[in-house]
This record gives sequence, structure tokens and C-alpha cells, in this order.
Amino acid sequence: MQFIQGLLLASSSILYIFFAYYSFRHREVPGAMSLGYLMLATMIWSVGAYFELFAPTIEQMIFWRNVQQIGVFGVPMLTLSFAIKYTLNQPLTKIHRYLFAFPAAINLLIFTNGYHHLMRSGYDVVESAFFGKELIVHATAFDTMLVGINFVIPLLAVALFFDFRRKIDVAYKRQVTLIMLSTLYTFVVTALKMSVFPTLGIYISMSVLYIPSAILFFLSLFRFNYFNLTPIAYNKVFDVIQEGVVVINKRMRIVDINPFAVSLIASEHKIAVGKDINTCLKASFQFELSALTDQMTTYTLTCGDNRIIDMTYHPIIASEDIVGAVLLLADVTGQKEYEKFLIERAYQDGLTGLLNRFGLNYFHTKHEGYASLIVCVLDLDHFKSINDQYGHLNGDTVLIQFSDILRETFADHCETARIGGEEFALYLYDQTIETAYHRIDAFRKRIEKHVVLTEDDNAIHFTVSIGMSISETADESLKLITARADEALYAAKNANRNRVMIYETNIANH
Repeated sequence: MQFIQGLLLASSSILYIFFAYYSFRHREVPGAMSLGYLMLATMIWSVGAYFELFAPTIEQMIFWRNVQQIGVFGVPMLTLSFAIKYTLNQPLTKIHRYLFAFPAAINLLIFTNGYHHLMRSGYDVVESAFFGKELIVHATAFDTMLVGINFVIPLLAVALFFDFRRKIDVAYKRQVTLIMLSTLYTFVVTALKMSVFPTLGIYISMSVLYIPSAILFFLSLFRFNYFNLTPIAYNKVFDVIQEGVVVINKRMRIVDINPFAVSLIASEHKIAVGKDINTCLKASFQFELSALTDQMTTYTLTCGDNRIIDMTYHPIIASEDIVGAVLLLADVTGQKEYEKFLIERAYQDGLTGLLNRFGLNYFHTKHEGYASLIVCVLDLDHFKSINDQYGHLNGDTVLIQFSDILRETFADHCETARIGGEEFALYLYDQTIETAYHRIDAFRKRIEKHVVLTEDDNAIHFTVSIGMSISETADESLKLITARADEALYAAKNANRNRVMIYETNIANH
């Protein structure tokens, strides 16, 4: 049996070296480096066990037993490291390197035990006709405690695998299940080796007992093609896609978030895994998973820096229940601004910046429910003669300055528009005809006094004629009110211009 153990230890060492080499060759795969170091630690364990088995003296057996402790305390922590990397657990990834201080400190204590005796109080060698020689270590209470901690570490890895398995697609579940079984096998075998086998007089090296676990472990990885680029591609897409991705659980806590999502969401609170999504979004509504359906839903958010974010909700369903959601966040600020630009181009007059005829009708619909509407039609007097005498460029300057004064004078509860060459329209909401008349007539007088200076220092004086009409009923058509304002404008033109006329009323400026 001693020869068979030696053969198994030598064979397993070669197998572990091959596994380590293969893992390091695929170092770009998440967890592959941890897996390679795990195989190296197991190989050291096997080599130490092989030389202990055939060591001629107890001193040499003790030395090689100490060498094995590099693997004994390294394997559980490297298994946990692989689990952290494999499951893409970002919070633990930041701290898992510090965990290796634990096996490093223990191995230092083991190799210096002759000076302090904190770890071992003595050694015995037992011999069996069937199993050969076995070194029995008398551990101190401190050593037993550390071994117990080391014994529990693989269970933490199993817990990570179990939690990860619940979140992933069915196609990956079998691979994770086999890895979990492999890790659990090492836990069970370690328990048997420590508590049951010695009482039965069975002395088999742990590295031999771990061989089925390693084979099962790598079978799961080879069988499901773990060492390809797909996991990297998924991970890379998650990191670089120009769309925010946030994964939340049923308690509204963030369980994963990509860098672009972090850059999108502006809030006073740090956005990170474990935070409440509503606290981070600071939206005008409370995002509640229970209130959502199993269909994709889109919301619009406004962030603190006035960016507009479209949030699309995709439910995660397990056993017919919503257990979480994937939130896709897209910055649509530029799109909204472009839409606004298109609207302005479609509804604005290019020269004056006022609304055009279509824009006037479009924005008029925003004032539904007004108590009254006053429509004014304005026409610059003798504008053709201005173009003929001063040129079209100066004529454009007259139109622009006239529009600026019109916009400035009627800024509240009004819509102003250029509806023709030198023809303008003004809608006033919820005002009496008398108040409106005095405002408009004051505007006419201001225009009468206004002077436009040309580049060659010519002064252009111009006037405006205005026709007014007020809605007689709430449901009266805009077309009819405008037609009456046009009639009033013609009356003002026929009455020597430069005046305001109200439809069917003798109020006029003299």
C-alpha cells in the first residue's frame, strides 16, 4: 500500500502541474490565476507527502510534513480566491488578497515551531503493515483552532458558488454545481481524515484523497468550456458598454453595477453594491419591485446635473416570482436636446427667433382651459419701401429689432409669432380687452419712437398697424377669431395706419 500511495502521489503531482500550467495559460479568464496557484499549492502538498512517505528519519518526515502545510493552509484560501474571481464578486475582490496573510502567518509559525512551540508539542511515528509509516503530530490548542478556521474556509467558497448559481443562466448551472460538489468533497474528506480515519487505523495522505476532487473540478471546467473567451466577453461588455447596467435584488439593494451606471447617476450618496437603489437614484418616485409587472418598463429620470436618463426595467424571474431586476440606464440628454432643436427648427422663424405659423398653433394647444383669448395681427407699415430704400439686409434688421421688442414686451401668458414677411401674430391669454388694448397700444407707441441705425448711419423710422379680436365663447374656433383680427387690421390700415383697431369697436389710437 505504501508503494501504491507513492505512485498515486507522484501521478497526482504531475496531474496538478498540468492543471496549473493549463490555468496559467488562460490567465485572462476570471479566476484562472487563482486556480493555477491552487493547483501549485496542491502539488506542493503531494510532493511533501511523497517525500514524507519515504523519508528514512523522523527529522526528515517532520520537514516534509511542514512543507505540506503550505498546501494544507494555502488550498482552502486559494479555493476561496477562485470562488471570488469566478463569481465576479466585486466587493470581495478588493480585499481577498489580504486574506493570504492568514496562511502565510501560519506557515511561518510552523517552520519556526522549534523556537516557540506554539503549533506542535511533539511527534510520533506509527507503522502499519498495510499503510506503512505515518507521522502523528501532537497539535497545540492554538494549532487546533487555526486548523478549525482553515477547515471552514471552503464552506465560504461553497456559499459564494451557491449564491452565484441562483443568479446565472441555466446553461452555467451544471458547471457551478460540479464545482460546488468538488469543493464540498474536500470538506467531507478533510473531516473524515481528521476525525474518523485515525480511529480506524487508516493513514492515507490528504493529497491522495483530494485527487477525485481535482479531477471533478477540472472535469466541470473542461466539460463546460470554462477556459474560453465567453466569460471574459460578458465581463468586458459589462464594464465598457455605454449603457448603465444595475442589478438589484428583491430588497431593492444593488448587487452589481457597471462603471458607466456609476458615472450616469449623480447623487450625494456613493453608488455602490449594497446601497438602496432609491437612495442612489433620488427619483421623484419610489422604485418598488413588488409594484412592477413581469414586463419590460421604461421610466425617465432627471439627475442632479439636469441630465435626462431613460431607465428600462427588466425583471429577473425565478419560480414564477420576481426576485430582482436588471436596470438599463441610457443618457438621453443629447437626444432630448436634439429633439428640442428639431422642434425649434420646425416651429421657429429662422430670422427673428419667434414662432412661425406652425409653432404658434402647436404651442397654442398648451394653453387649453384659458378663460379668454385675444388674437392680434400686426403688420409693419410701408415695409416694402424700407426694403427698396435701405436694402433687404437693413429690412431684416428692422424685422429682428421689431421681434425683439415684441418678445420682450409680451413675455408672460403670451405667444408671439412671425406668420409672414412683415406680418406678425400675438396671442394673449386670460386678459381683458381693455387691459390688452392699453398694453398693445403702448407697444405701438414704443415702435413709433424706435430708430434702427444702418451701417452708413441712416436712421430708419417705422410704424405698425394692429388688429385685435377677443374670443366671444370658450369653444370659439381660432380660425374665426383670427379672421376677425385680420378685418380689424385692414380697418387700421385703411384708417391711415399706425394704430390699433379692435374688431367691431370704435376704440382706436389717434
